[in-house]
Amino acid sequence: MIKQFTNIKEAITYHKKCYVCDSELQPTFHDNKIEYFYTDDQMHECMEINLSNNIDSDTDDILSIDMENNSVKLNIKKRYDILYYNDPSYRLYSRKYSATAYSYGGILYESILVNCIKCRNFSYVVRMIIDVEKYNRITDIMLNSEYITLIDHDNFSQIVNVYTTEETKYRNAYKSKYFDADDFIVLPLIPLNLENPHETLSKIKKLLPFT
Repeated sequence: MIKQFTNIKEAITYHKKCYVCDSELQPTFHDNKIEYFYTDDQMHECMEINLSNNIDSDTDDILSIDMENNSVKLNIKKRYDILYYNDPSYRLYSRKYSATAYSYGGILYESILVNCIKCRNFSYVVRMIIDVEKYNRITDIMLNSEYITLIDHDNFSQIVNVYTTEETKYRNAYKSKYFDADDFIVLPLIPLNLENPHETLSKIKKLLPFT
């Protein structure tokens, strides 16, 4: 069964540390750091994600998410370049893009990557279904997948559990942390023991002769 979360705050703190190096985890959206702020009454913590960050658009489409009650607000801002002249106190703002603003439908499917900021050998993906037209809230938050890379001397093993497709993916590389995209061996979903991931790795290796 896919892990469901009550709110986005619970989702991005589901794992509180890296299971490889014990370091801090950091949520990102489209490879960009997420900004946080509090509501005017200081009661609720919110996050901001830029939906148009990787889109050729003349706007920044900022989605504010209340991390406790999952309500959302979409704020579209004009995107500008900042040009400096000899005097740093003088700024000239000019349009950055000529493309038209991106148009959003009623339902958005987005995800947040929560990644180890030190070794980058552990991460997980939270998937969100967001209604920006009728309810203005996140209607579903789930654990999409978990990734872990295990290093044994010169041997690198990566395990990926994809819960939405009920698959465990495994690949291995020798003397290199860089894997080819097509190297994955796909297996039926195997429970991932993050406290002892080598136990899961051992189970996978026993199944490899049958793949």
